[in-house]
Amino acid sequence: MSQKMNRIILSTILILLTGCAVSPKKDYQPDAIKQESVLIKSKNYPGLIALYRNLLQKKEDSTVRLKLSEFYYLSGDNDSSLYYLEPLISKSHDLKKDEKIHLLHVKNLIKKDRNEEAQIIIENILKNNIKSAEWFNLYGISLANTGSFLKAENAFKQSRDLFISDSTVLNNFAVLAILKNDYKKAISFLLPEYLNGNKDPKLIHNLIFCLVQIKDNSYAKKIIEMEKISDYPDKLIKALSQISQPNLSIKGKK
Repeated sequence: MSQKMNRIILSTILILLTGCAVSPKKDYQPDAIKQESVLIKSKNYPGLIALYRNLLQKKEDSTVRLKLSEFYYLSGDNDSSLYYLEPLISKSHDLKKDEKIHLLHVKNLIKKDRNEEAQIIIENILKNNIKSAEWFNLYGISLANTGSFLKAENAFKQSRDLFISDSTVLNNFAVLAILKNDYKKAISFLLPEYLNGNKDPKLIHNLIFCLVQIKDNSYAKKIIEMEKISDYPDKLIKALSQISQPNLSIKGKK
């Protein structure tokens, strides 16, 4: 299997979780709140973007701008997200008050593989005694992406101590184990969560990948069929079995 194909498949499997989305205070137009609620339920990000572009075009508003930037981020358009976020970043003089702005900034940087820049911002945040589960989780992701696995593991442990979701932190521990070729250890993180009813797609995909790597193809196939991941489970398993450990930068998920 070509290196390019390896990267395509692994980019959908080895996924570090970023945790919660940004949720600014809703102090804008009531009609927009109603429209937003409907569009969010259907994950209609183009509709949400159009809604907030229209609001921002009518009147500059920092809350609307932040929401627009967030929905660009959630849609996968990190360049546009950073573009609309930049005026808020440049005007930010209070790290604690503007924490949501900097969280979104860092998430975009990580998605764009600008991990060293993200680390500088996070370290500055932590030095200012602004500590949360999400900050330590993002720090761990940026460190993992640059190969600092031990530091990443410590950051994930700190995020867990601050009560980030078990699904997020256990998946991230598993990805670190995968990067070290320790698939059994990764399974020890993922399988109990799955058996307890956790159906997070990223966690399930990572679990299947690990099962294939230890040649437990029958269980991998059973999960693929139960979760309706592919109409051709045998082909998927064959493709996964041909993947060697990649030299791949792991990206944080939206």
